[in-house]
Amino acid sequence: MFAGFSARLSAQTAFEADAGAGYSFVDQTAWVGITPNSWSQTSGAGDIEALLLHAGPAAFGAEAGYQYFFSYEIPNGYGGYRGVDVSAWHVSALARLGLGLGFFTEAGVGAQFFSAGTDLSVTGDLGYTIPLGKKLAVPVKVRVDAVLDSDTTLVPLVLTVGLMYTL
Repeated sequence: MFAGFSARLSAQTAFEADAGAGYSFVDQTAWVGITPNSWSQTSGAGDIEALLLHAGPAAFGAEAGYQYFFSYEIPNGYGGYRGVDVSAWHVSALARLGLGLGFFTEAGVGAQFFSAGTDLSVTGDLGYTIPLGKKLAVPVKVRVDAVLDSDTTLVPLVLTVGLMYTL
């Protein structure tokens, strides 16, 4: 059942929404420009995907979403501190390859839109699809991004769970 379901999903148009949490690996001093007073590298992500083009076990489409990467505190110049949250909206071209038995992998390239500018990013994940019927499924993924900033590379690792609908 799972192997047949995986092959069927890769041959149909699919829409998916995912959300999750994880940890961001980053050189905070390089990102901020000074050593922060304190920081948290907990991250969170939410995405929507549309997989519209198909070739065998591969599907191609686009992804859009929001990612919270980390936070830090720096001196405000008046004897106190101000908190800063690092997050971005993103869009990516996406490819998914069905691996069989419900497993799949995805790769993408896109842009992260921060308040201070835009960075190129690449995405990769490994996932498993839990079927909920003929048209619905729950994808569970381990996702890693590489945000290629000019100062340092930001690498969030996030576990996501979602809902997928196939036409």
